[in-house]
Parts: sequence; C-alpha cells; structure tokens
Amino acid sequence: MELSLPESLIQLERRLAWMRELAASLQRAQQCVLHGAVTQLEEETRHQQQLCARLQEFEQRPPNHSPSSVRATPVGLLPEPWRGRWQMVELELAAVENQVRHLNRVHAAILRRARQSLVVISQVVASCGPTYEVKSAPLTGGGK
Repeated sequence: MELSLPESLIQLERRLAWMRELAASLQRAQQCVLHGAVTQLEEETRHQQQLCARLQEFEQRPPNHSPSSVRATPVGLLPEPWRGRWQMVELELAAVENQVRHLNRVHAAILRRARQSLVVISQVVASCGPTYEVKSAPLTGGGK
C-alpha cells in the first residue's frame, strides 16, 4: 500500500521535528555537563533515548512506509503546491541531521574531557595522604 503524498510529507515533517528536538536536547545536555547539573543531564539523556527509540522505530517500518522510501519520492511527481514545501523540508532535515551529528561529536568530546578531569582529580585526592605522622600531645591529668 503506497502512502499518499500528504501523509509522506507529514512523516517527513515529523522526522524533522524529532531531529530538531534531539538537537536541542543535545545542546541542553552539553550545558548540563559544563555546569555540573547531573540531575538535568540524566533527564536530557533519558529524553534523547526516547527520541532515538522513536526515530529507530520510524526507520524500521515496512519499505513503503519507511523514511527512506518517503524521502525517495521523486520531487517531479509531486503536484506543484507541494514541491517547494517538500524540497524545503528535505533541505532543512539534511541540515538538522548534520547538526545532530556535529552535536553528538561535540558532546562525546565534552564527556571525554570531563572523564579525564575526574580521573586527574581522583588521582590527586588518592595521593594526598598525610606526609608525616601527627604526634598526639601528651594528656596531662588534672589542672594547676
């Protein structure tokens, strides 16, 4: 069963909306890492997992309903009113997908850097034992 063109366009726009949401979540997560907001970072990570699961489910649809078959619709076959919109959505989707790839690389680099900083700090703390033994003052009984 072929999808009607309006449904295909709706699906393409849905994917675009999810990718925009993923890009925004990645940007917020980066700020959380930089500011040490662990709780918010965990929330953003869960949100990203949900978005990725939606996108993965969307990608695994039967061939006639998959995004790749939707995106393979020849623009020349579209009625004139939809051609411009379709092309605009495709261009924007490609740009947002590139942005998400870039944000993923940046996020991974920030997390690597944070992990390295934590390793250094833990090594410093582990090596900062007392360098001399503290002698306790003799206890004197009674007062003068």
